[in-house]
Amino acid sequence: MDQRPPVVFFCYADPSGFSGQRIASEIVIQGLLARGWRCRRLPLPVKRAAGTNRWSAIVRYLAALLVAWVRSLAMVGTSGARLHLNLGQTRASFIRDIVPLVTGRLFLGRRNVAVSLHGSLFMRWSAGSLNSRVFVWMLKRAGVVTVLGERQRAHLQRLGVATDALHILPNTCGVPPLSADALRDKLQGRQRRVQILHLSTLYDTKGYPQLLEALDDLTPPADVQLDVILCGKVVVGDHSSRFPSVAAAARWIEERIDSINRNPALNVRWIKGAAGEEKNRLFNETHLFVLPTEYPVEAQPIVLIEAMASGCAIVTTRVGEIESILDSDTASFLTDTKPATIRSELGRLIADPVARAGLAGAAWRKYVATLAVDAHIDRWEHIFRRKA
Repeated sequence: MDQRPPVVFFCYADPSGFSGQRIASEIVIQGLLARGWRCRRLPLPVKRAAGTNRWSAIVRYLAALLVAWVRSLAMVGTSGARLHLNLGQTRASFIRDIVPLVTGRLFLGRRNVAVSLHGSLFMRWSAGSLNSRVFVWMLKRAGVVTVLGERQRAHLQRLGVATDALHILPNTCGVPPLSADALRDKLQGRQRRVQILHLSTLYDTKGYPQLLEALDDLTPPADVQLDVILCGKVVVGDHSSRFPSVAAAARWIEERIDSINRNPALNVRWIKGAAGEEKNRLFNETHLFVLPTEYPVEAQPIVLIEAMASGCAIVTTRVGEIESILDSDTASFLTDTKPATIRSELGRLIADPVARAGLAGAAWRKYVATLAVDAHIDRWEHIFRRKA
């Protein structure tokens, strides 16, 4: 008798750039593979901006989508398999995701279908709206629906999703956590050089403009040198509010950095993306991680969990499900995202290494206790081992 774990099909959006869905799925895939599970990827295409040849882009997308749908039929002949679907939250994604979802429901059984929600666009939908009715219908094809926090669960209950299907499963991250000894070495003493990091996709609503404006008038203590790193690729889209184009945003960033760097106590660099060892190094060298986000559909940024694992003091906001992973002991929450408010809080933490170390140490301990990768994979194993 075959005692191996069942095959798990992972279905997720697979754009050419950054994808939180893909990262979250890949963390689970790698964790299960390390434990002997059999995992199969079923990536789904994402419609790109049409550019100058709109119809050609549409044809390419539809062809790629058809291929992905055909590949999802592999579930039909795989006895006892499970489906993990990262469900999108736009009407286009409903169409994209419906074939693998319904295929999994019909041939694997509802109990063997797990849907994960990693965005928060649905939090804006009222009960009875077309979006919420279609969304809830799709969620009811699954036996398990994972959300990131209590707010999301409560909203889905109001929309009509059964309570017993809803599971709170916070994000984790793939950045290796600091050891206890490395954390102690990082936090001890009064650092004469303090590194500040803002790492994200650079939507202006993620707060990078306010951070740079705050730095323009920041005066650190006389014995402290500030190294500030802005890391990420500029994106201008539906959730932008300040810049009309990527080029305009990039010009503004470069001009603002030139202005800030006239202060000999500050050194600001813009790195247009980091991954792997470079990203790990940035986090490990950072003392203050700053994400003053007001992103309209913010959910639970993985970068905050990466900062927790890396022993960084965190300055952020309370939007989305951030408060489901951080509290006043583990982060400094901004009362607003005005540059003056950010400047005041940065100034306080730069001048007070004890307070900075207290936040960083508490955040690291919370990561180890509740958000570490192994515990995350344990939860998914429990879900996938449920009897059909």
